[in-house]
Amino acid sequence: MIIISGLLLIAVFSLLSILHIYWSVGGKWGFEQSLPQKPDGGFLFRPRKAESLIVGLFLLSFSLYYWIKTGLLPILDFPKWIMDFGGVAIAVIFLLRVIGDFNYVGIFKKVKDTDFAKRDTKYFVPLCLIISILTATIEWLLD
Repeated sequence: MIIISGLLLIAVFSLLSILHIYWSVGGKWGFEQSLPQKPDGGFLFRPRKAESLIVGLFLLSFSLYYWIKTGLLPILDFPKWIMDFGGVAIAVIFLLRVIGDFNYVGIFKKVKDTDFAKRDTKYFVPLCLIISILTATIEWLLD
């Protein structure tokens, strides 16, 4: 169970990392579809390339964390405090994304008729919930 959950998280975080790094070097595929929209269809914000790179590097570090946490890459190690609290932090981050901002993202969003809001409900919220559950499961089983 731990290995399968870990491999799923490694795959998801790696793919999301690659996507964000792709955006940081100017890639366009999927970029605008991932941005929250106002009711008039305009974007709530437009991340800069550096911001996409930072998110991509964090996601890559989450992937590395699960390589180490599940014992699949025992030659590397994060500091003990990261190994003790990292998974909890990741689970909370993605659970907060599921809950959302009560306006444009998450299960409690008010703006529900934009293209983004529909994708958020169908894809992004369930993905974040699965990430949060898998992360919490691994932390619970390994502690």
